[in-house]
Amino acid sequence: MGHIITVIVDGCELREIALDLGDAGWDQRLVEGLQGIGQEVATVVLRREDEALRRQVPAEWQNLGRERRQLETLVGKVTIRRRVYRDEQGVRHKPLDAALGLTAYRRGTPSLERMAAYLASGTSYRRAAEQLGWMVGRRVNATRIQRSVWTVGRALTAHEQAERAAVFERGEVPPEGQLEAKILFAEADGVWISLQREKRRGAEVRVGILYTGKQPLGKGRWRLADKTCVTALVKDSQEWQELMLLAAFGHYHLSGTERAVLNGDGAEWVRHSLDRLELPVLFQLDRFHIFRAARQAGPALPALARLACREGLPAVEPQLHQLIRQARPEEQPKLLEFYDYLRHNADALIDYRLRLNLPLLPHAGLGAIEGNVDKLVVQRLKGRGMSWRLAGAKAMLALCRHRPALRSQTLTPRSAPPLAQTNRPLNCQRPSDDDRWLQASVPLLHSSDENSPLGRKLRGIVNGQPGLAR
Repeated sequence: MGHIITVIVDGCELREIALDLGDAGWDQRLVEGLQGIGQEVATVVLRREDEALRRQVPAEWQNLGRERRQLETLVGKVTIRRRVYRDEQGVRHKPLDAALGLTAYRRGTPSLERMAAYLASGTSYRRAAEQLGWMVGRRVNATRIQRSVWTVGRALTAHEQAERAAVFERGEVPPEGQLEAKILFAEADGVWISLQREKRRGAEVRVGILYTGKQPLGKGRWRLADKTCVTALVKDSQEWQELMLLAAFGHYHLSGTERAVLNGDGAEWVRHSLDRLELPVLFQLDRFHIFRAARQAGPALPALARLACREGLPAVEPQLHQLIRQARPEEQPKLLEFYDYLRHNADALIDYRLRLNLPLLPHAGLGAIEGNVDKLVVQRLKGRGMSWRLAGAKAMLALCRHRPALRSQTLTPRSAPPLAQTNRPLNCQRPSDDDRWLQASVPLLHSSDENSPLGRKLRGIVNGQPGLAR
């Protein structure tokens, strides 16, 4: 059965959509029709907004006319003609652009750019372009996705830098978080990414997580409770410590926190990640790094590593010395390296639960940082031959940090306002963008046939006389 749907906006008939429900592609044609209607509705709304803004312009500004601009929106390409003004100092103003948050040479709306940035935070630029093109019904190239990543990512980074400057340069006190944590758990690690067109070929991305414990997900499965993440390319450890402090203070109510437990690989910047927190910090050497070093050193070392995690370095030191003496010359360097690793981190070997007299519950152990490094950085910024500009890497890291917020802003359905009833006539003409039709001429009235019967009738119509007689 066929159906005709007529869409009316502002009292004017915009478009009719013909649907045949017996056709398998009826819903696709409906989406295409609604998208076209969305473009026309957007044009009408923007024209009315420009008209409303005209009444707010200072009387001293000179009206320079209208300029044409094309916008890429979630409903398609929209062409607008907005008014341009010049103030007393000669500066040009475009009130509609300012109201929409559009800057010069920016074709995409903020909503479209947020969606593009969200898609790019989970896959390559080319695949994100394909996905966005499928969603909005038109072709999108990868360069457009890259520009959106830089635009949205830089805005997020600038906001974070402004917050850090307000606290550590101007001395403002940020709002404290509300999450209670008797013991605040923190873990940190670094991962190297490749750079291109920079003075150096690589850079270390620092990753930190903070959480209050673990929650059960199912049998034998647990998740981090009240987790917050920090990822950054920083110039020094002071900047990293400030970022960790801001994250901890902004999410947790630290007044009731007794101590912090920090887990990491033993690097100096990892050990000092919570120095600005003003809490007693207990550092534990990450078990993944211990057992990886043990496996690389020899088959007998993992058992010694487990013993060291329970009783400390003195419990395994005699056996390590014996293994080093009895080893072949080619095996000794790896054994010595493993021994030095344990010796330099001897204060962090014993499990924190033993040092704090806490029960050795299986789910209460640390070691979640490796999985978070993989999800937050490795999956998006490493592999597949990827290399980055520093600015692009910082923008992408900001998107990965704020991915849940971007998802809620771009993909969460919002309830539509109720439609108002109207009694306006349906078959009225669409309002024109401008008044150029008033200056249009009729060629017949300026030709050799202007005195013909048809010419005289047309002249009468133009001058307001009765219409053509039959």
